[in-house]
Amino acid sequence: MSSGPSAERDRAVDALRAIAICGVVLGHWLVTAVVVSGDTIRVASPLRAVPWLAPASWLFQTLALFFFVGGLVATRPRPGKAGLAATGARPEVRQAGAVANRGSRDVAIGALKVADGAAGDQGGPGDQSGRSGRDDRGGRNERGGRDDRGGENGRGRQGARRGYGRWLTGRLERLFRPVLVLVAVWSGLVIAATVWTYVTAASPSVDDSASGWAGFVDHLAVAVRSHTVLKLVASPLWFLLVFAALTMARPLVARLHPGWPLAVVAAVDLGRFGLGAPAWIGWVNLAAGWLVPFCLGAAWSKGRFRARGSAWFMLLGGAGATVVLTRWFGYPVSMVGVPGQGISNLNPPTLAAVTFGIAQCGAALLLMPVLHRLMRRDRPWRMVTAVNLSAMTIFLWHQTSLLAVTLLTPAPLSGLHTAPEGPSWLFARLLWLPVFAVVLSGCWVLFRRHERRRPAGRPARDTPIDAPSDRRARNKHRGEEHCSEDHCGDDHCGDDHCGNDHCGDDHCGNDHCGDDQCGDERGSGHAKELRPLADASPGIRP
Repeated sequence: MSSGPSAERDRAVDALRAIAICGVVLGHWLVTAVVVSGDTIRVASPLRAVPWLAPASWLFQTLALFFFVGGLVATRPRPGKAGLAATGARPEVRQAGAVANRGSRDVAIGALKVADGAAGDQGGPGDQSGRSGRDDRGGRNERGGRDDRGGENGRGRQGARRGYGRWLTGRLERLFRPVLVLVAVWSGLVIAATVWTYVTAASPSVDDSASGWAGFVDHLAVAVRSHTVLKLVASPLWFLLVFAALTMARPLVARLHPGWPLAVVAAVDLGRFGLGAPAWIGWVNLAAGWLVPFCLGAAWSKGRFRARGSAWFMLLGGAGATVVLTRWFGYPVSMVGVPGQGISNLNPPTLAAVTFGIAQCGAALLLMPVLHRLMRRDRPWRMVTAVNLSAMTIFLWHQTSLLAVTLLTPAPLSGLHTAPEGPSWLFARLLWLPVFAVVLSGCWVLFRRHERRRPAGRPARDTPIDAPSDRRARNKHRGEEHCSEDHCGDDHCGDDHCGNDHCGDDHCGNDHCGDDQCGDERGSGHAKELRPLADASPGIRP
C-alpha cells in the first residue's frame, strides 16, 4: 500500500470506519458472556450485574458511524468513470475525468474541451459533444449529448441508469459475498453436529458427566446446534440487511432531509410507550432509526456541515437529548442490548439510540481535522488500511471467534464460561480479549480472500505486458477490472471503493496505486497516454 498521503483519498473517512469496526468488535467481546451451566447455554451481560457500567457502552456502540460514513460515500458525486461513463461519454472524455481527479476543476473543464476538439476534428455523424460529460459546476449533465447534426441522443439518462445498476450490483455483491462463506461454514458445522448426534444417539443437552474425547464432541455438537449459539453467529447479519436496503434507496436518500426519519422515530416511540400502540410497530424504527445518520452522511457529502458550529450543535444537542431521555423518560442508559431488560435501545432502535447517533456524527465531524493529521503518518494509515481491507471478515467472524474460544476451552473459567457477577468478571474478560483476537486473526487468514473476487480474464501478476500496443489493455486491466473488485478495502464495508471516487477513473493513474495492488509501476503508462491530451492545451499538465 502507499505509504504517502493521497490527495484523492479521504483517509479520515477510512479512519472513522475503522473506529466503528473496532468499537463494535470490542463492545461485543466485553458485554457478551456465553454461560455454560449444566445442560444450558445462555447469554448474559455484565451490564445487568453491574448497572453503573452502562454509560461505558456509549464508547463502544458505534453503529451510527457506519451509517454516517455509508451515507456520505453512497451519495456523493462520482466524477470518474462511474459518473462519466454512465452518461455515455467517449473514452477521450473519460481520460479527461482521470485528469480531473488529480487536478482542479478548471483543469478538468479544459481537458474536456480538448477531448471534444479532438473528436470534432475526426468528424462523423455519430460524434457527441462534451455536454454528455460534466458542466462547469462539476456535476453530471443528464440531458445527454448532441451529435454534429444537433440531434438529441438521450444516451445520458440511459447510461446513468445503467451506471447506477452496475454500482448497486457491485455494492451488494461486495456486501454479501463474504456472508455466503459464513453461512456455508456454519451450515457445514450444523450438519456435521446433527450427523454426529444421530449416529451416537447423544442426548440433546449439555452433559457435564460425559468424559473423554467422545464426551467432548457430544458436548460440542449440542452446543453448535443450540439456538443461543446460532443467534450469536447470525447477529451481525441484521446490520447488513438494513445497510443494503438503505444503499438501494440511494436516489431517495440523497433528497431526504434527516428530520423526516427522525420525526418517524419520535412518533413510533410515542405510540409504543405513550399511547399503547402494539409493540410490533417499533420495528418501523429499524429502517427509520438508521436512516437518520445515513441521511446525515448524505448531507455531509453535499457540504452541509462545513461550519464547526453544525458539528457542535449535533454533538451537544444529540448528547443532551439522550441524557434527558434516559434520565426522565424511562429509556435505558445502556446503548447496547442487555438480556432480560424490558426495553432495548437497539432492538428495535429507540429515539434515545437515534439522538445518541446524532451526537456521534457531530463528534466524528469535529474529529476529522485530527484524523487528517494522524493519517498523514505511515503507521496509523497502514493500520487503518489493514482494517478496511478486511472489514467484512472482521465484522462477520468476530462472534464466531468468541464462540470458538468459549466452546473449545474446558469449562469453567472465570471471564469466559461463568456468569458476570461483578467487576472481577470484567477484569478477567479483559485478559481473554487477546485470545479472541488471535482466533479472529486465524479466521482472517482463512476467509479474507473471499472479500475480493479475482476478475475474470485477469492476467497473472507476473505476466509481462511489454508491447506498446498493449498499454491501453494494461491500463484497462488496472483501472477498470482490477479496481472494480474491492481492492482497496472500503468497498468491503459497502462504502465505495477506497473511500473516494477516483477508483473509477483508471485507478492506476493516481498515486494511490502504489499500494502493491497492481503489480506494476504507478500508472506510468496511463500518465503517458494523457500527456498528448494535456500538451494540446496550455495550462494542462498530466
